[in-house]
Amino acid sequence: MTLAYDLGEMKSESGASLKYEVETLASELALKMSKLLSELPIYQKIEQVLPSDKTIVFFQKSLKTEIYQIARDLCVAKWQKRNKPTSSARELVFTTDQGIFALFRRVWDDQEYLITFKERKSGQSILIAIGRSLLRFLREIKPADRPALSSVNKPVLAVAYAEGLNLERRSDFVWLAKSRIDPGQVLVYFEGADNVTGRPVAENVLDQIEKMGMRWVSLNRGSVARKNAPVWRPGSAKRLELSPSAIRPGNSVDKWIMAKGKELLLAVNYWRAFYQDFNVKINFIIGEGGIDHIPKTIAFAAGQLGLAVGKQRSELFLNVETYFGYHVKDVFFSWTPRSNCYLSPNLNKITTNVVTGYPNDLVFKEILKRSRPVREKLRAKGAAFVIALFDNVFGPQYQFSKEMMEKYYLAFINWALKDESIGIIIKTKKPQFLADLGQVLPALNKLMATGRCFRFNKEIGRLPVDAAAAGDMAVGIGISTAVIESAIAGCRGIHCDLTKFRSHEFYKWGEGRLIFDDVDKLIAALKKYKNNRGDLPDLGDWTKYCDKLDPYRDGRAGERMGSYLRSCLDGLAAGESRAAVLKRANKEYTSQWGADKIIAMENN
Repeated sequence: MTLAYDLGEMKSESGASLKYEVETLASELALKMSKLLSELPIYQKIEQVLPSDKTIVFFQKSLKTEIYQIARDLCVAKWQKRNKPTSSARELVFTTDQGIFALFRRVWDDQEYLITFKERKSGQSILIAIGRSLLRFLREIKPADRPALSSVNKPVLAVAYAEGLNLERRSDFVWLAKSRIDPGQVLVYFEGADNVTGRPVAENVLDQIEKMGMRWVSLNRGSVARKNAPVWRPGSAKRLELSPSAIRPGNSVDKWIMAKGKELLLAVNYWRAFYQDFNVKINFIIGEGGIDHIPKTIAFAAGQLGLAVGKQRSELFLNVETYFGYHVKDVFFSWTPRSNCYLSPNLNKITTNVVTGYPNDLVFKEILKRSRPVREKLRAKGAAFVIALFDNVFGPQYQFSKEMMEKYYLAFINWALKDESIGIIIKTKKPQFLADLGQVLPALNKLMATGRCFRFNKEIGRLPVDAAAAGDMAVGIGISTAVIESAIAGCRGIHCDLTKFRSHEFYKWGEGRLIFDDVDKLIAALKKYKNNRGDLPDLGDWTKYCDKLDPYRDGRAGERMGSYLRSCLDGLAAGESRAAVLKRANKEYTSQWGADKIIAMENN
């Protein structure tokens, strides 16, 4: 069963969006279950084949996915009991094929709710199993169009294409220019459609990669627009195997572990073959939060000499347990030493946290210049005070509800309609968001007609500072990454935290100045600031805390990333062990940037 919910509108006992409570409960239960799972002989056999400390994270992430609906419905049922006692559920029934729910029963100690697992019909389970087997079979097929790329004797740095080439936007290649890494050692791989366009990666992108001297390879059909582009598939390289005779699944838990173990092995063998075919020694993985990046990291640990690298893409603000499985890398490039507060204890099994600063800071100065025409356009229409607005993804399953987003937008748009000295700049996260806000569109269209509202196009991948630099104040909903990025660039910004996540440290830093949990109080403060800035001189001013957001702010974050990557490539080329490579790279980085900029995570 699934209970009706809207996690943004529902509030936990602390007053925060219920989404945070769901995430915390699901994470805590998954971690408890993984502890029991790790003690089982069948799991220990899998770890003998995959002796990586990151293997358990794959299972933890899988456990959380399996039980997420249960955690959500439990939180919703408790909310109903607090707010609608007559309609609250006392028994929750879930239809499953059993799987790991015997483990769940052992960790669930709340006697208030009866949880029943109703077994899925056998025919349904068989169809699911057949589907999974067919998928595995199709992925194992070796087609005749394996790309014939020239071999590279030097170690290769592979980059998962995600954010693009344009350094004036979010980019996968901010580290390359001053790294002194030979572009011929860089291999760009495409796993799916372009994140920005939603279509196959365009021919001009492939041309640019080739002109830069890098190589590329497609891993799936339809990933690139070039006709007849070959698709790489693993060949006949030796694979890691689970011995059927050594592992005999017994109960449903054993069977679930075995199925997940085979799924993980399939993915690990795929990436092991990829690394071997292209001599990949570093895999720069942009993705975070999903499960697909975890096998990429494990593949290096499972007998491969290499490193998985990732970078911080957004502000870290949730509790440590919630972040497990988000950043499962060997090396993690973060914005600030403060990131360690959200990464320790080390549930992601990161080896080294390298503090490089905000990765896209190279273009801040140029963006500050090019923002002037937008500002002048609004001022020409009478907008003396300009506000840049940032939204976020919303819906019943998120901490931001549709009602919350409409309230947020309408508060500012209606203000601007009443006060002709107000201008609004909108940098939405995705173009369809505003189209889905039916209550907002009539007022927005009316404001657009005045010429005092500007909307950026091609929003995906655009840096928030594009909007913030053209305004007098940036405002973002929730604990807003866009506001933090804007503050790092030197702009004023305020979090409009309608999710009321009041346990966050920003409330201690500057409640009523840097963060508000009520949009009406925020607008009242903005009106006061607009009329006389001397009355609220600290409103949106992050100067006292900028070192905690990014200790550098010098436009050289990409350069720092590149120098660290080059050091690792040099060590791997010399045949050094992973430990030796990291030790040397850490020493070089520390000598230039300071001991507090390298955080050894292994003992955290």
